[in-house]
Parts: sequence; C-alpha cells; structure tokens
Amino acid sequence: MAASAPLRIGIDASALAKKERTGVSRYVLSLVEALGAVDGEDRFTLCYRMSRLRRARWFHRVRRPNFRRRLFQEGFTPLLARSLDVFHGPDARVPRRLGRTPLVATVHDVFSLDSEKWADEGFREAKRRAYADLAARARFLLFVSSHSRDRFLEFHPVEADRVRVVPEGVDPGFGRVDPAAAAAAR
Repeated sequence: MAASAPLRIGIDASALAKKERTGVSRYVLSLVEALGAVDGEDRFTLCYRMSRLRRARWFHRVRRPNFRRRLFQEGFTPLLARSLDVFHGPDARVPRRLGRTPLVATVHDVFSLDSEKWADEGFREAKRRAYADLAARARFLLFVSSHSRDRFLEFHPVEADRVRVVPEGVDPGFGRVDPAAAAAAR
C-alpha cells in the first residue's frame, strides 16, 4: 500500500500576535506546540493576517522543518489556497476566498447568541453574521462543548456529519496550588 502524501495544513495563528496570551490565544499556542511535538510528516503553515503585521515580534515560531509562517490578506489568498490541503480557523474565523480548500473552524463560545449582558447589539449582530458565514462555508465545525454546539445549531442548523465536539485540554501549569503558597499570595 502506497504511503499518502503529507497534508499541507494552514492554521490562522493571528490570535498569537500579542504579548499576553489568554483565552483563544493560549488554545492556539497549545495546539501548535502539540502538533509540533507529535507530527513530523505533515506540513504546517502558521498564517497571520496582514492586520497583525505591526505585532510581528509576537508571531510564534515552531522550530521544526515542517512549520513555516506566512502573512495573508483577506481577499488576496489564491497563492495560499494552492499551497494548502485544509485550513483551520481556531478562532471561529476563516478566510473568504480559499478556492476549494476545505475549511475547518473552532467555535469556543456562543455567549453573543444568548445574552445581551456581555455584548452590545452591534457586537452580537456581527457575531451572528460571522457564525452564519461559518455555517455556510466551513466543511467542519468544531465546538469545545456540547452546550456551545447545541446553542450554535439552534441558530445555524448544519448537517450533523459536519459537527464535532472536541473538548480543550488543560495546560499542565494549572492545578492545585499549595495552600501555603496561596496564603502568601493573598
């Protein structure tokens, strides 16, 4: 049986382009580092939106031969599309024009669909449009919980075979704190 060619995977790493990495940026960093540690065959392109260029000093670098970094500009992606087999938007966002390149998006939360408490109407409307776009264009939608999946699907129904729940892991740095250390920090 012939070996299959390595996959060429693009990941929108734009969330990493900042000094303080929290939330989604921590997820993206952990994902990229884990892929670098276990996968020596496939080819990864960490894609950064041109709007992040002024933060280039924070672009993450995986020092492995199967990783590279690349800038992209929304609407000007034909070269990027030809160089990828699949593109993952780990922050519920994917480029508009990637030709026939399959798109995968991860949705972390859907609070903007449920609550007026945490976001104004302009933000909520922008999220509704963005989620509708993902539902229409992404080949697969990944959700970090069944709750997020179920709420998303109430607003944007898609075929069940395009949806997966993939819970996020916990960074080894998190865990129980020694009570004496906690008391000293207070």
